[in-house]
Amino acid sequence: EKPLNPQSLLDLLERACAQRSAIMARRSAIRATVEDELIGTSPQLVAIRQQINQLAQTDKDLMLEGAPGSGRYTLAQLLHKISARKAHPFHLHDCSSASSLSEIQASLVKAEQGTLVLQSPARLTAECQRWLGAHLLEQERKGDKEQRTLALFDETPEQLVESHQLMPELYYYLSQVRLKLPRLAERSCDIIPLFRAFLHQGCKRIGRPAPQVDRAYLETLKRHRWPGNIRELRNVAELYAVGIIKL
Repeated sequence: EKPLNPQSLLDLLERACAQRSAIMARRSAIRATVEDELIGTSPQLVAIRQQINQLAQTDKDLMLEGAPGSGRYTLAQLLHKISARKAHPFHLHDCSSASSLSEIQASLVKAEQGTLVLQSPARLTAECQRWLGAHLLEQERKGDKEQRTLALFDETPEQLVESHQLMPELYYYLSQVRLKLPRLAERSCDIIPLFRAFLHQGCKRIGRPAPQVDRAYLETLKRHRWPGNIRELRNVAELYAVGIIKL
């Protein structure tokens, strides 16, 4: 506005600088948390970190794909932890054991203002899937989401649609944003850093120092195919912490 009021301009600049500082501090905290919790240097993990840092700035619902034990639930927890909804509930709905419309509606209430994680949503009834797809889409269009929804898949969603297990309405909504987690064997350079991290965590829980790990054993870890993925590696490290050598 003219004539310029110098004090008003200074006040406006001060507020803008404070807002920018807060935004930059939050981005820095998010990057630090992601770096700390997603361990490894593989190209796949580097790409996932970049996606997570970007998604932390949004409230988009999304699809997390990966084999059992690949870290989908851990990633869902991380997305909630670094989101603007972190002070609100984080609720898991296992669709294989609770697939009725009333049960999914109850879970939506439990996750209000927080994050709802749907485990295997293709196990929901067709009626429930269609209702949920329409409900989530309507919330997004209004710009007034009651919760953020993260869907975990351990099978290829496209194949589930082709076999009529996953309704197209729900698939098309959830597939707007997708994160695919690789198998542990596909990111072999991360095996040793993950093992050491899990070993230190296990030793800390039981109050003992982390033991030295023989180089030959580390080579054995790298050669193993890890059918159970990160979950299996964590179990092996926790056993090693108490003196049980599994491999």
